[in-house]
Amino acid sequence: MKQQTEYAGFWIRAVAFVIDLALLSLISYLYGKLGLQPLPVIANLGLSLYFLLLTGLFGQTLGKRIVGIRVVRADGTVPSWGAALIRETIGKWLSILLLGIGFLMAGMDANKRALHDQLSRTYVVRTR
Repeated sequence: MKQQTEYAGFWIRAVAFVIDLALLSLISYLYGKLGLQPLPVIANLGLSLYFLLLTGLFGQTLGKRIVGIRVVRADGTVPSWGAALIRETIGKWLSILLLGIGFLMAGMDANKRALHDQLSRTYVVRTR
């Protein structure tokens, strides 16, 4: 990555995640108001697809867009589908299994990369 790149640290990423969860919770609530109750497996699959599709297509979820951050490869482009899949599934599940330590790595790494970023060879950068 270029020297002038500003990497996004743990807290701004956490805020983006909370925004994403709030938006998804609102959708789930409205869905429930219609009398539709998906099975937990389907709800979790939808959650994973949200992060995978938006990261693979645009490099950012709605929460990331709101706070002004984006997931990129070393050359600054949107991650490949393979990288997005590794990042949003295997990488994040490993971080959870390690009791959240994989996420906290973003606060300790020089390039502010969490475990899922390192596994997928991606970075999270500020867009503004």
